[in-house]
Amino acid sequence: MRPDPHHPPESPMPVCHARTTRSFILLAAVLLAACAEQREAPGTAESRIDGGLRSLTPAEEERLAAQQRDLEARERAAVERFSIGEDGTVTDTATGLMWMRCALGQQWNGETCAGEAERFAWARALSTQGTVNAGGHGDWRLPTREELLTLTWCSSGRRHATDADGAGGSCVGDFRRPTILHEVFPATPAAKFWTSTAGHQNFSAWGVAFSTAVTGVGNKTDQEYVRMVRTAP
Repeated sequence: MRPDPHHPPESPMPVCHARTTRSFILLAAVLLAACAEQREAPGTAESRIDGGLRSLTPAEEERLAAQQRDLEARERAAVERFSIGEDGTVTDTATGLMWMRCALGQQWNGETCAGEAERFAWARALSTQGTVNAGGHGDWRLPTREELLTLTWCSSGRRHATDADGAGGSCVGDFRRPTILHEVFPATPAAKFWTSTAGHQNFSAWGVAFSTAVTGVGNKTDQEYVRMVRTAP
């Protein structure tokens, strides 16, 4: 066959160019296969992306489940310390103190603390002592700093130590708020509660913040919540 003068024969591909092209194709195929295997392999330690959210690996899921089991066990043990009455009171068997389950202003409805808790300046909070009747008792009082601190609970299981003056002691890590046992003291505001302990300055008094479990002083004119206590016989 005679060559067509209008269509000259194509030049053969250089050997080096052909080998390079085949190498790139082979490399691309290997990478695609590896990606597909990584996406499909169950239990891979690599992060997987589903709809923009990272899926947990089995190891991470087990670690979270173990943390949840530990939290539930510690919480059950802490709750068992309290003898819960049906009248809106609870007795701490470790300290012998009886507490109102609700903050002043709230009402116990048989299931939880209903209504809005009231805020008090420190002097007014002190004046409520002996004027409140709950659970058939009229000798309720404002707790001391040490007494109120016994109600703080860190779900993380970790907290800072207090300083030489007794201040500080906040929860550490990823903890639940308010920092109190919800089953024992439901609907507790995650905020500061007054104690009967006066501060070193005439204008100050101690309180406990159930947002972090920290204790510290505040101005006596500050408006804070109140939970009352009595010494059980």
